[in-house]
Amino acid sequence: MRKLMNFMFSVFQARRINEQTVLKMHGLFYQNIELEYAGRYWDVRVLITGSQYPVAAPQTTRLRTGTAGWQGSL
Repeated sequence: MRKLMNFMFSVFQARRINEQTVLKMHGLFYQNIELEYAGRYWDVRVLITGSQYPVAAPQTTRLRTGTAGWQGSL
């Protein structure tokens, strides 16, 4: 968890978030949960136990350059 926090603070100081940054943060967070999917996009349907919110289909989860309002700036 310390590696994730250090990486996040360095990203925030640089004021730059992009797709690679999000995947790296996901990899650091998820590596102890399910290593096979850490830092990459899901290729199967996902169910979050206890959640009432729907999860996007695997083919719709990629960030779209230029359409994500937060991408590239904080």
